[in-house]
Amino acid sequence: MNTPTLQIIFNPASGGGKAARMKPLLISCMQRSLGDSWKLHETSGPGDAAVLAAQIRRSGCRMILAMGGDGTFCEIVNGLFTAPDSTPIPVLGLISTGTGNGLVQSLGLPEDSESQLDILLHGSPCTVDVGKIEHSLNGKRGIHFFLNECQVGLGARVVRSTSRLRKLGIPSLAYGITSLREALKRVAYPIRITNGERIIEQFQLLGIAVANGSRTAGGMQLVPGAKPDDGQLDALLILRQSRLQLALNLVRVYSGTHTNCTGFVSLQGRYFTLSSEVSVPVSVDGEGIGTLPCTISVLPGALQIQLPKGRKP
Repeated sequence: MNTPTLQIIFNPASGGGKAARMKPLLISCMQRSLGDSWKLHETSGPGDAAVLAAQIRRSGCRMILAMGGDGTFCEIVNGLFTAPDSTPIPVLGLISTGTGNGLVQSLGLPEDSESQLDILLHGSPCTVDVGKIEHSLNGKRGIHFFLNECQVGLGARVVRSTSRLRKLGIPSLAYGITSLREALKRVAYPIRITNGERIIEQFQLLGIAVANGSRTAGGMQLVPGAKPDDGQLDALLILRQSRLQLALNLVRVYSGTHTNCTGFVSLQGRYFTLSSEVSVPVSVDGEGIGTLPCTISVLPGALQIQLPKGRKP
């Protein structure tokens, strides 16, 4: 049996059921455009997308369409890069039906699903970097891959606390409210940072964002200088600040102007090693994965994503 040209990993639960409502449109469009040379796989729970992605890579399929949210996309990337296989990694197309949508914003994709579907069919592959994090979870070492961003401390706590509001279908409000609430707690962590041969001691850090893309869930431009195709990672250190400073800077995050203010330090490099004497939570692309210590590195040009023709991320 011939391998389908396109295989779809579809998360029907994403966006509070938004993806499920789009399924008839998706099937109709695929049948009209590709005939029988495609196959649909539905996820039924956490981890399914990663398993499916690994299987699809081993099949030799040339393109995967991921339909879901940032968590689904992250699972698929992990499945592709942890598959013990020498076959080429398929081109990845994205239709975002989630609540945060940080990745598609970082890539400059349109926000409506119909336009994203058109790009899948008529765009062209563009090479992007992939982030890799080696971390600790319950005392055991683990490896995760990510496309958009890694959060340590404050941002990881926000990820952990937004679930209830996200389910109400108000993602921007959810992230904004939770970010303000967690920031005002002013929980600081003693974190040791190594960036190449440079060692930085910061004992009053609220958090760190290490980014491959400039935007995070809810439309925040947390690390506005990050580019998914420059072979580098950009890190933003969030220093301890007054509650008034934090509230004002949270507003500035949406325009990306906060990095010009006191209370932040920007770094760039191909890897960062982070450690602490206390438990500091870590998340990638909106999903909690463990605690420090961790090493975060970049795999330059490791993946191709379908973008509009002539467009760079």
